[in-house]
Amino acid sequence: MKRTLLISRQAPYQSHLARGALDAALAAAVFEQDVTLLFMDDGLWQLLDGQQPDAAYTKSLEKTLRSLNLYDLEKLYFEQAAAVARGLSSEDFCVPCEPVTDTASFIDSFDVIWSF
Repeated sequence: MKRTLLISRQAPYQSHLARGALDAALAAAVFEQDVTLLFMDDGLWQLLDGQQPDAAYTKSLEKTLRSLNLYDLEKLYFEQAAAVARGLSSEDFCVPCEPVTDTASFIDSFDVIWSF
């Protein structure tokens, strides 16, 4: 089975891309694909605990993130350098995520890569 990496780079609620990455991960999981999510750049803001999306008139990404384990999507990672640059750590996140320090090598280890 091919290993698929979904890279989410967009801030939540600015466009449809953050939601699209999660929807793609859920769709792949339904078909029992080996899916990993990597949050990079402003995509780390999606992981913040206590999101308030009502002002944006959209559904909470936090609720979707918290439900990923129901679909066996438990391989969640974040780019360590992006977190440091934004003053974030894994304690700020609403779901457990592992840091990635060598992003290029990490990405190269996958067969299929989707970037949002």
